[in-house]
Amino acid sequence: MLIRLSQPTGLFVALSDVKPHAVIDFDDDDDLLESYIKAATRFVEDRTGRILLPIDLEYRVAGWSEPICLPAFPVREVTEVVYLDEDHAEQTLDDGDWYLSETEEGGEIRFTDAFASPSLSDRPLPVRVRFSAGYDDPAASGSGDDPALQQDEMDRQIVRLMVAHSYANREAVGGAMNSVPLSAESLIEMRRIFR
Repeated sequence: MLIRLSQPTGLFVALSDVKPHAVIDFDDDDDLLESYIKAATRFVEDRTGRILLPIDLEYRVAGWSEPICLPAFPVREVTEVVYLDEDHAEQTLDDGDWYLSETEEGGEIRFTDAFASPSLSDRPLPVRVRFSAGYDDPAASGSGDDPALQQDEMDRQIVRLMVAHSYANREAVGGAMNSVPLSAESLIEMRRIFR
């Protein structure tokens, strides 16, 4: 189970980038457009596993299976691996017991040869990996140093298409992200397959 521990601070696509795409030249609906941008961003993340802006996450699994494949891309940093012991108390694994192995799908937690699997709580999903994931926010200072973390124009185009479609059909869809234009759906499927 993947849990979001934080929310992105900015918008994945700026209003000034969305408005020309949606043919909007006034500011009256800026709040609505921002909500559409956030909804479209989250929709794309949920469908593709690609995290479009940096956030903190926790991934919970049932036991010490190896590898623990993190279902988010790109993984920026794994901060800790914790577990619930037999007394249901949270314990932190020593950094020397595990390592992050980067893959094309994201990252995997692997355990060292010296790792001895501690006993776990009988509560659901007692092993937890806390990590950060997501592409750089171009508006944040220090972003853009790592080419692997630069936002992709195709992701930005998907969000623009979805926002423009939702805005144009806001009466029919009741202001929600209920329908996805075919052009965006095709791009989402490509992003899901080819990260």
